Amino acid sequence: MKMKMLIIALGCSVFVGGIGYLSNTLSRRCCYRIVVPHLLSKIPAHEPYYTRDDSTDKDAAAALDEFGRERTRLCRKTLGSHDYPRVKLASSVYVPFLVSVHHLWERQPLVGDGGTTVFVSLFGLCWKIGEIDPYST
Repeated sequence: MKMKMLIIALGCSVFVGGIGYLSNTLSRRCCYRIVVPHLLSKIPAHEPYYTRDDSTDKDAAAALDEFGRERTRLCRKTLGSHDYPRVKLASSVYVPFLVSVHHLWERQPLVGDGGTTVFVSLFGLCWKIGEIDPYST
């Protein structure tokens, strides 16, 4: 009897985790769309900006491209001390139904801000619940 309950509990945990991961994956672009206007509002509209090569995160690239601002994608190894202003955007989807978006903008060395914005996600929809570790320099 205890073994049967353990198997049922494990099965339910795997099911909820899988559904939560699917929900998070579908909601990432929505979360990026909420964060990106804040980032780009800090950079003058006429000025192009730099990002790291985001070929692994198609949702981040799409969210940045939706705003029609000129940007230059650089490899991680070539993002140097002269590549300003810059924007960094990434997400974590490790907890079911919670998406964390890590964001940063820098105008020049020691001038910028960032943090982590946390969202509740539900199959392509998201609601902001707060910020973790906001910082400004």
